[in-house]
Amino acid sequence: MTVKQILLMIPPGSELLETAVFTDVFGWDMLAGSKSCRLVSAGINKTQATAFHQSFCPQLLLKDTDPADFAALALPGGFPRYGYFDAEHDPDFLRIAEHFIRQDKPLAAVCTGVLLLARCGLLRGRTATIYPGENGRWQEQLRQEGVLLAKEKLCQDANLISADGPASAHLAALRLLELLTDGNNARHTAEMMGWPDYSKGDNYERTDY
Repeated sequence: MTVKQILLMIPPGSELLETAVFTDVFGWDMLAGSKSCRLVSAGINKTQATAFHQSFCPQLLLKDTDPADFAALALPGGFPRYGYFDAEHDPDFLRIAEHFIRQDKPLAAVCTGVLLLARCGLLRGRTATIYPGENGRWQEQLRQEGVLLAKEKLCQDANLISADGPASAHLAALRLLELLTDGNNARHTAEMMGWPDYSKGDNYERTDY
């Protein structure tokens, strides 16, 4: 069996809960699911500072990462106060994100991860959801970047999957798993992990893929 590699990009200031959702969903799949998708993490630094003064040790550095080696991309959100949006100025982050958008590979982004991609000029004309932020400021910023706003917790526009925040991050990870394997495997993984809310059509907007 060919094992697909999924790249988990971790910008500075990423939220660890949203990061962990991807590691756990694909970890469970490797242990008790399809056993066909392996998650590999990458960051700008060997020890990546994350939100709330924590840190994460990625397996790869972005500068050493060839996106052609990966079938899909996962991107957790994060907080501006911890330097999350600094990633838009990192050439390796942009190089890798552009690859997945231009090659129409599956890509799942959570919360401000969607806005980070939009600020890099990659989502104009696409449909996505995002956490509102104070007085809807992140939603408005997303609109200003030319993104069509969906109000559901989970949205899929072709290869682009978006989730609106920490409470729906698992839906994005499971949807990405479904795209890479199949619906039965994603639902089986969700049931094993105790997430019975994962079912096609619930709190979910989709365009053709």
